[in-house]
Amino acid sequence: MREDSLKKRYLYKILSKLAMAPFTLLTQAIIPRGLGPELYGQFTFLTNFFQQVLAFFDSGTSLAFYTSLSKNLKDKSIIRFYGSFTCVAILLTSSVTSLVYFFDKEEYIFPDQQVLFVWMALFYSSILWLSDSLYKVVDAYGLTVKGEVILILQRVLGLLMLAGMYFLGKITLLNFFLYNYFILIVLIVWWSFHLFKNDVNLIKIPPLSKDETIKKVKFFWKYSSPLITYSLLGMIAGIFDNWLLIQISGSAQQGYFGLAFRLSSISFLFTGAMTQLLTREFSIAFVAGDEIKIRSLFERFVPILYVVVAFLSIFFAVQADVLTFLFGGDSFKEAIVAISVMSLYPIHQTYGQLSGSLFYATGKTELYRNIGCSMLPLSLVLTSILIGPPRYHGLELGGLGLAIKTLAVQFIGVNIQLYYNTKFLNLSFKKYFSHQLIVVGVFFILAFCAKSLAQLFLGNILLIFIVSGFLYTLLSIMTIYIFPIVLSLNKTEINQFIGQLKSKILLKKQG
Repeated sequence: MREDSLKKRYLYKILSKLAMAPFTLLTQAIIPRGLGPELYGQFTFLTNFFQQVLAFFDSGTSLAFYTSLSKNLKDKSIIRFYGSFTCVAILLTSSVTSLVYFFDKEEYIFPDQQVLFVWMALFYSSILWLSDSLYKVVDAYGLTVKGEVILILQRVLGLLMLAGMYFLGKITLLNFFLYNYFILIVLIVWWSFHLFKNDVNLIKIPPLSKDETIKKVKFFWKYSSPLITYSLLGMIAGIFDNWLLIQISGSAQQGYFGLAFRLSSISFLFTGAMTQLLTREFSIAFVAGDEIKIRSLFERFVPILYVVVAFLSIFFAVQADVLTFLFGGDSFKEAIVAISVMSLYPIHQTYGQLSGSLFYATGKTELYRNIGCSMLPLSLVLTSILIGPPRYHGLELGGLGLAIKTLAVQFIGVNIQLYYNTKFLNLSFKKYFSHQLIVVGVFFILAFCAKSLAQLFLGNILLIFIVSGFLYTLLSIMTIYIFPIVLSLNKTEINQFIGQLKSKILLKKQG
């Protein structure tokens, strides 16, 4: 089996995200329009519910699985063990859901939701977890390049199917669930075949002996037990957020927030690939005792990835009215402000995932748990105030309220994580914190100026979006070149990069 190099894997992940971006954007534009706010709200509520439950069972086990497999690729038994664990978690979730209906408590847990769609959401969340686990196996074995190609082809197939359903007027909640089942199962089978061709036969992994099983249980327990309390409280808080929103404000407001949350993930498309690869590199460097490499990786990639996400997120926040029109249509116009707020969410999600990966890689899961648990009371209080009804001193802001809460808790929690990580790496927290504020402030000014300038000469909303995007990009490049501190670089490094780029272009011309 030939493993792709880190540089090649990262390049293909980036190219994969760029290639998938148009298909992802078109898909996201079709779904809300096809379902409408009510059905889209039901879909996001139910799938979020079961994803929160399964995330509790995960409790960091997926990262433990990924890092352990990355360190020892010969230990295929861990794949069988984790697969069995996943199936047990899904069966337990199904059993508890059955008990809810057996005791006629469904209206308390799933208000105004049809039983069919509750079970379909559970099945969807289950196969989504399985596909994510398989993605980690592909990555751990260094088979990223072909794995990303398969992912692109699956997205193309999914878009073609969804577009056909939309133009034929066949997008119902039932059909949408069935569509998701099909494309996820196609992806799972395709990745499994890719692994099989590279001598990783998932079917023929030998059963674990009793001693091996006990050893694996102890490993996962040691790794993840500190996170169980955090995961449990996180599950309760996450379910409470969406439950209160749909209970107080209805499915439409849930749909508005669901669209805002989905659109916020667009900015993360281009850097999300790097977080998983960095987790692997952090883990390998920590096992080797190479703290210098860990620090170097953190210093090099974290500020740059933050800038990339901030660049996109702030532009989308300023252009929230256009995004709402493009992806939701007139039926989602009440979601504009929520979309603008949630567009900022990926900025610190980047820091959160990178900081989190360092906690996992260095085994500091107890500290990670303590930070997370300390934020949960604040989360519940803010949810109650911003979403709750006026008779209970709430502001009843609906989807906007949940967006504000999500952003505020994310910002505070991530910077607490960052403080401890910079302390561990002997870096300046003040430098990283001020960098966050400078980047956001600069890009907001540039995005606002670009949009205002485009509006002076143009009247069409799409033309304003395109032209202001061009102006914003141009202004950002100029700003970064003049003030390289925005990227935590200096002019020497930027000039070296430009020189290397010119050299490569000349070599290609000569070739």
